[in-house]
Amino acid sequence: MAKVHAAAIVFYGVRLNLFLLYREVFIPRFRMMRQKIEARQTKKEVGTGIMGRLMKRTPFILSCAVLYAGLSCPALISGKLIQMSNDATAASAVAAVATSSVRARTRSAAAKSVATAAAKAAAASSTTSGILSNLSSTCVALTAYKILVGMTWFGFALGALGDFTKTFVKARCGEDHLVTSGIFSFLRHPNYTGEVIAWTASFLASIAAIFCVSGLKLQLVLKSLALPMLLSFSGAIGIIFVLCAATTNLERRQKKKYGETPAYNNWLLNSWPGFKLPPKK
Repeated sequence: MAKVHAAAIVFYGVRLNLFLLYREVFIPRFRMMRQKIEARQTKKEVGTGIMGRLMKRTPFILSCAVLYAGLSCPALISGKLIQMSNDATAASAVAAVATSSVRARTRSAAAKSVATAAAKAAAASSTTSGILSNLSSTCVALTAYKILVGMTWFGFALGALGDFTKTFVKARCGEDHLVTSGIFSFLRHPNYTGEVIAWTASFLASIAAIFCVSGLKLQLVLKSLALPMLLSFSGAIGIIFVLCAATTNLERRQKKKYGETPAYNNWLLNSWPGFKLPPKK
Protein backbone atom coordinates (compact mmCIF):
# COMPACT_ATOMS: atom_id res chain seq x y z
CA MET A 1 0.00 0.00 0.00
CA ALA A 2 2.94 2.37 0.51
CA LYS A 3 3.60 2.15 -3.24
CA VAL A 4 -0.05 2.94 -3.96
CA HIS A 5 0.25 5.92 -1.61
CA ALA A 6 3.39 7.16 -3.37
CA ALA A 7 1.79 6.60 -6.78
CA ALA A 8 -1.05 8.96 -5.84
CA ILE A 9 1.40 11.80 -5.19
CA VAL A 10 3.28 11.05 -8.42
CA PHE A 11 -0.05 11.10 -10.27
CA TYR A 12 -0.85 14.50 -8.77
CA GLY A 13 2.52 15.95 -9.79
CA VAL A 14 2.41 14.65 -13.36
CA ARG A 15 -1.23 15.65 -13.86
CA LEU A 16 -0.71 19.16 -12.46
CA ASN A 17 2.37 19.84 -14.55
CA LEU A 18 0.66 18.67 -17.74
CA PHE A 19 -2.37 20.84 -16.94
CA LEU A 20 -0.23 23.92 -16.28
CA LEU A 21 1.70 23.30 -19.49
CA TYR A 22 -1.58 23.06 -21.42
CA ARG A 23 -2.81 26.35 -19.93
CA GLU A 24 0.45 28.09 -20.74
CA VAL A 25 0.47 26.94 -24.37
CA PHE A 26 -3.20 26.99 -25.34
CA ILE A 27 -4.99 29.50 -23.08
CA PRO A 28 -3.87 33.13 -23.67
CA ARG A 29 -5.58 34.44 -20.53
CA PHE A 30 -3.33 32.42 -18.20
CA ARG A 31 -0.22 33.26 -20.22
CA MET A 32 -1.05 36.96 -19.97
CA MET A 33 -1.71 36.57 -16.24
CA ARG A 34 1.74 35.03 -15.72
CA GLN A 35 3.35 37.78 -17.79
CA LYS A 36 1.65 40.48 -15.72
CA ILE A 37 2.86 38.89 -12.48
CA GLU A 38 6.38 38.64 -13.86
CA ALA A 39 6.29 42.26 -15.08
CA ARG A 40 5.07 43.49 -11.70
CA GLN A 41 7.81 41.57 -9.90
CA THR A 42 10.48 42.81 -12.35
CA LYS A 43 9.36 46.40 -11.77
CA LYS A 44 9.93 45.97 -8.04
CA GLU A 45 13.44 44.67 -8.70
CA VAL A 46 14.62 47.57 -10.90
CA GLY A 47 18.03 48.80 -9.75
CA THR A 48 18.63 45.94 -7.31
CA GLY A 49 21.05 43.98 -9.52
CA ILE A 50 21.36 40.24 -9.81
CA MET A 51 21.91 39.68 -6.08
CA GLY A 52 18.94 41.85 -5.23
CA ARG A 53 16.72 39.84 -7.55
CA LEU A 54 17.95 36.60 -6.03
CA MET A 55 17.37 37.85 -2.49
CA LYS A 56 13.82 38.93 -3.32
CA ARG A 57 12.84 35.67 -5.05
CA THR A 58 14.71 33.14 -2.92
CA PRO A 59 12.30 33.17 0.06
CA PHE A 60 9.34 32.34 -2.19
CA ILE A 61 11.25 29.60 -4.01
CA LEU A 62 12.46 28.06 -0.75
CA SER A 63 8.99 28.19 0.82
CA CYS A 64 7.52 26.36 -2.20
CA ALA A 65 10.31 23.77 -2.02
CA VAL A 66 9.70 23.14 1.69
CA LEU A 67 5.94 22.97 1.14
CA TYR A 68 6.16 20.31 -1.56
CA ALA A 69 8.85 18.42 0.34
CA GLY A 70 6.42 18.23 3.25
CA LEU A 71 3.61 17.06 0.96
CA SER A 72 5.76 14.18 -0.29
CA CYS A 73 6.76 13.06 3.22
CA PRO A 74 3.64 11.00 4.12
CA ALA A 75 4.41 8.42 1.41
CA LEU A 76 8.08 8.40 2.45
CA ILE A 77 7.06 7.81 6.07
CA SER A 78 4.91 4.83 5.06
CA GLY A 79 7.76 3.30 3.07
CA LYS A 80 10.26 3.89 5.88
CA LEU A 81 7.98 2.24 8.43
CA ILE A 82 7.69 -0.88 6.28
CA GLN A 83 11.48 -1.03 5.96
CA MET A 84 11.95 -0.58 9.71
CA SER A 85 9.37 -3.30 10.41
CA ASN A 86 11.09 -5.72 8.03
CA ASP A 87 14.48 -4.99 9.61
CA ALA A 88 13.08 -5.59 13.09
CA THR A 89 11.49 -8.87 12.02
CA ALA A 90 14.74 -10.06 10.42
CA ALA A 91 16.76 -9.13 13.52
CA SER A 92 14.34 -11.04 15.75
CA ALA A 93 14.62 -14.11 13.55
CA VAL A 94 18.44 -14.01 13.65
CA ALA A 95 18.41 -13.60 17.44
CA ALA A 96 16.03 -16.52 17.84
CA VAL A 97 18.24 -18.81 15.70
CA ALA A 98 21.37 -17.79 17.63
CA THR A 99 19.71 -18.41 21.00
CA SER A 100 18.44 -21.79 19.88
CA SER A 101 21.92 -22.79 18.70
CA VAL A 102 23.59 -21.86 22.01
CA ARG A 103 21.01 -23.75 24.02
CA ALA A 104 21.37 -26.83 21.86
CA ARG A 105 25.11 -27.04 22.55
CA THR A 106 24.87 -26.71 26.34
CA ARG A 107 22.10 -29.14 27.10
CA SER A 108 22.11 -32.87 27.32
CA ALA A 109 19.83 -34.88 25.07
CA ALA A 110 17.25 -35.50 27.77
CA ALA A 111 17.36 -31.97 29.13
CA LYS A 112 17.15 -30.57 25.64
CA SER A 113 14.03 -32.54 24.94
CA VAL A 114 12.31 -31.19 28.04
CA ALA A 115 13.54 -27.66 27.40
CA THR A 116 12.42 -27.74 23.80
CA ALA A 117 8.94 -28.79 24.80
CA ALA A 118 8.80 -26.04 27.40
CA ALA A 119 10.15 -23.47 24.94
CA LYS A 120 7.56 -24.41 22.36
CA ALA A 121 4.81 -24.10 24.92
CA ALA A 122 6.10 -20.72 26.09
CA ALA A 123 6.50 -19.48 22.52
CA ALA A 124 3.01 -20.60 21.62
CA SER A 125 1.61 -18.90 24.70
CA SER A 126 3.56 -15.69 24.00
CA THR A 127 2.60 -15.64 20.34
CA THR A 128 -1.06 -16.23 21.10
CA SER A 129 -1.04 -13.49 23.72
CA GLY A 130 0.66 -11.07 21.34
CA ILE A 131 -1.76 -11.82 18.57
CA LEU A 132 -4.78 -11.43 20.80
CA SER A 133 -3.54 -8.10 22.17
CA ASN A 134 -2.33 -6.57 18.88
CA LEU A 135 -4.56 -8.13 16.23
CA SER A 136 -7.52 -5.84 16.78
CA SER A 137 -5.58 -2.56 16.79
CA THR A 138 -3.38 -3.59 13.84
CA CYS A 139 -6.38 -4.60 11.72
CA VAL A 140 -8.17 -1.33 12.48
CA ALA A 141 -5.05 0.72 11.67
CA LEU A 142 -4.46 -1.17 8.41
CA THR A 143 -8.07 -0.70 7.38
CA ALA A 144 -7.85 3.00 8.21
CA TYR A 145 -4.62 3.30 6.21
CA LYS A 146 -6.18 1.68 3.13
CA ILE A 147 -9.26 3.92 3.37
CA LEU A 148 -7.12 7.05 3.71
CA VAL A 149 -4.93 6.11 0.75
CA GLY A 150 -8.13 5.53 -1.24
CA MET A 151 -9.38 8.97 -0.18
CA THR A 152 -6.07 10.46 -1.33
CA TRP A 153 -6.64 9.01 -4.81
CA PHE A 154 -10.29 10.13 -4.71
CA GLY A 155 -9.33 13.71 -3.84
CA PHE A 156 -6.74 13.98 -6.60
CA ALA A 157 -9.15 12.44 -9.12
CA LEU A 158 -11.85 14.92 -8.05
CA GLY A 159 -9.45 17.82 -8.54
CA ALA A 160 -8.43 16.53 -11.97
CA LEU A 161 -12.09 16.15 -12.98
CA GLY A 162 -12.80 19.72 -11.86
CA ASP A 163 -9.90 21.16 -13.87
CA PHE A 164 -10.83 19.13 -16.95
CA THR A 165 -14.52 20.08 -16.78
CA LYS A 166 -13.88 23.80 -16.37
CA THR A 167 -11.25 23.87 -19.12
CA PHE A 168 -13.49 21.93 -21.54
CA VAL A 169 -16.61 24.02 -20.90
CA LYS A 170 -14.81 27.38 -21.10
CA ALA A 171 -13.12 26.29 -24.34
CA ARG A 172 -16.58 25.70 -25.84
CA CYS A 173 -18.58 28.52 -24.25
CA GLY A 174 -15.98 31.24 -23.72
CA GLU A 175 -13.69 32.37 -20.91
CA ASP A 176 -16.41 34.46 -19.25
CA HIS A 177 -18.87 31.56 -19.03
CA LEU A 178 -19.85 30.50 -15.48
CA VAL A 179 -19.38 26.73 -15.25
CA THR A 180 -22.28 25.16 -13.32
CA SER A 181 -22.63 21.79 -15.06
CA GLY A 182 -21.26 18.34 -14.30
CA ILE A 183 -19.34 18.10 -11.05
CA PHE A 184 -19.80 21.87 -10.63
CA SER A 185 -23.55 21.42 -10.25
CA PHE A 186 -23.05 20.43 -6.60
CA LEU A 187 -19.41 21.41 -5.90
CA ARG A 188 -18.53 24.99 -6.76
CA HIS A 189 -14.76 24.43 -6.57
CA PRO A 190 -14.05 20.69 -6.99
CA ASN A 191 -10.38 21.22 -7.80
CA TYR A 192 -9.68 22.96 -4.49
CA THR A 193 -12.03 20.71 -2.51
CA GLY A 194 -10.48 17.59 -4.01
CA GLU A 195 -6.97 18.67 -3.09
CA VAL A 196 -7.95 19.50 0.49
CA ILE A 197 -9.42 16.00 0.83
CA ALA A 198 -6.38 14.39 -0.80
CA TRP A 199 -3.66 16.15 1.20
CA THR A 200 -5.52 15.73 4.48
CA ALA A 201 -6.04 12.02 3.82
CA SER A 202 -2.41 11.59 2.76
CA PHE A 203 -1.14 13.10 6.02
CA LEU A 204 -3.54 11.05 8.15
CA ALA A 205 -2.52 7.91 6.24
CA SER A 206 1.08 8.40 7.42
CA ILE A 207 -0.19 8.55 11.03
CA ALA A 208 -2.26 5.38 10.56
CA ALA A 209 0.80 3.65 9.04
CA ILE A 210 2.63 3.95 12.37
CA PHE A 211 0.12 1.59 13.96
CA CYS A 212 0.11 -0.86 11.03
CA VAL A 213 3.61 -2.24 11.61
CA SER A 214 4.67 -4.79 14.19
CA GLY A 215 7.90 -5.30 16.08
CA LEU A 216 8.60 -1.59 16.53
CA LYS A 217 8.51 0.58 19.63
CA LEU A 218 6.58 3.83 19.30
CA GLN A 219 9.48 5.79 20.83
CA LEU A 220 11.87 4.43 18.18
CA VAL A 221 9.45 5.33 15.39
CA LEU A 222 8.94 8.89 16.64
CA LYS A 223 12.68 9.41 17.10
CA SER A 224 13.58 8.08 13.64
CA LEU A 225 10.80 9.88 11.79
CA ALA A 226 10.53 13.12 13.78
CA LEU A 227 11.76 15.40 10.98
CA PRO A 228 9.68 13.81 8.17
CA MET A 229 6.59 13.88 10.40
CA LEU A 230 7.17 17.56 11.22
CA LEU A 231 7.60 18.38 7.52
CA SER A 232 4.51 16.31 6.69
CA PHE A 233 2.38 18.17 9.24
CA SER A 234 3.71 21.56 8.12
CA GLY A 235 3.09 20.72 4.46
CA ALA A 236 -0.48 19.61 5.13
CA ILE A 237 -1.30 22.74 7.15
CA GLY A 238 0.35 24.98 4.57
CA ILE A 239 -1.40 23.57 1.51
CA ILE A 240 -4.79 23.44 3.23
CA PHE A 241 -4.45 27.13 4.16
CA VAL A 242 -3.45 28.02 0.58
CA LEU A 243 -6.37 26.08 -0.91
CA CYS A 244 -8.92 27.47 1.52
CA ALA A 245 -7.67 31.01 0.86
CA ALA A 246 -7.90 30.38 -2.89
CA THR A 247 -11.49 29.17 -2.49
CA THR A 248 -12.41 32.27 -0.48
CA ASN A 249 -10.87 34.60 -3.07
CA LEU A 250 -12.55 32.82 -5.98
CA GLU A 251 -15.92 33.01 -4.20
CA ARG A 252 -15.44 36.77 -3.81
CA ARG A 253 -14.46 37.28 -7.46
CA GLN A 254 -17.36 35.18 -8.76
CA LYS A 255 -19.84 37.08 -6.63
CA LYS A 256 -18.50 40.39 -7.95
CA LYS A 257 -18.68 39.20 -11.56
CA TYR A 258 -21.86 37.10 -11.62
CA GLY A 259 -23.67 38.17 -8.46
CA GLU A 260 -26.54 39.89 -10.30
CA THR A 261 -27.37 36.93 -12.55
CA PRO A 262 -30.16 34.42 -11.73
CA ALA A 263 -27.96 31.51 -12.85
CA TYR A 264 -25.32 32.38 -10.27
CA ASN A 265 -27.79 32.83 -7.41
CA ASN A 266 -29.54 29.57 -8.22
CA TRP A 267 -26.17 27.81 -8.37
CA LEU A 268 -25.27 29.33 -5.02
CA LEU A 269 -28.35 27.78 -3.40
CA ASN A 270 -27.79 24.28 -4.80
CA SER A 271 -24.04 23.79 -4.49
CA TRP A 272 -21.40 23.53 -1.77
CA PRO A 273 -18.39 25.89 -1.87
CA GLY A 274 -16.08 23.39 -0.19
CA PHE A 275 -13.53 24.29 2.46
CA LYS A 276 -12.74 27.99 2.78
CA LEU A 277 -11.53 30.60 5.21
CA PRO A 278 -14.06 32.69 7.14
CA PRO A 279 -14.85 36.00 5.44
CA LYS A 280 -13.00 39.08 6.60
CA LYS A 281 -14.99 41.40 8.82
